[in-house]
Amino acid sequence: MKMIHSLMLGTALVAATAAPVAVRASDDDGSTSVTLSADARRMVQQDRVTATLSYEFSGKTAEEVQAKINAKMQEAKPKYDAVEGVKVSTGGYNVFKNYPPEPAPKADGTPAWTSEEREKKAFWQGNQQLMIDGAKSDDMLHLIGGLQKDGFALQGLNFYMSRDAEDAVKDALISEALVNIQARAENIRKSLGMKKIRYAKIDLGDNGRPMPMMRGMAMKTEMAYDAAGAAPAPVAEAGETEVVVNVTAEVKLK
Repeated sequence: MKMIHSLMLGTALVAATAAPVAVRASDDDGSTSVTLSADARRMVQQDRVTATLSYEFSGKTAEEVQAKINAKMQEAKPKYDAVEGVKVSTGGYNVFKNYPPEPAPKADGTPAWTSEEREKKAFWQGNQQLMIDGAKSDDMLHLIGGLQKDGFALQGLNFYMSRDAEDAVKDALISEALVNIQARAENIRKSLGMKKIRYAKIDLGDNGRPMPMMRGMAMKTEMAYDAAGAAPAPVAEAGETEVVVNVTAEVKLK
């Protein structure tokens, strides 16, 4: 038998689902043990965002490419330092030699370029990643837009729910699941004609980190600047994450 107990908290719907009841014969003290289990869940708005950006540059020498990338990373620091609560880390840093596509061979079958000509046409490329994590806010999105204007390419923009937000929701859900278990224990007590209820053991199931439920996200990749030269922020909408807790209780009825 399944029982669904729903409670509206603010604008979020919390559902507690009861699991089958396990009943054990009378214990040595004359009581009867009943194991009750209930789930409680809630969809919660994601409150943080992580952006992965990359700056790429091509030049004639490795030194030129590295100097440009290093300078660009230094220019970005005051901008992300000005946004409260932002955490920044750098990712892969790659510098490598590259060559333009070689034309088709000559009529006699020899290569279009000699080895010396090919080397003269060689160039260097480099890139470095910048990962920015912060609270979901207009300031965070405007920071990303500003870095795009400075030449950083946005490779990914992902929303998630912070551990603090998750823990706060779990505390409320545990209370909801316990209310469900208490109601069922009381119903069983009355049905069996017993007088006392004692909770011998309560286990709080660990469901791990919840999986995000993406509601869709759009990122503006073609940047159109206003008259003042300000970069528009990416257009992005956070999704929701379903938080679930499971509570199991061993109840003594007598």
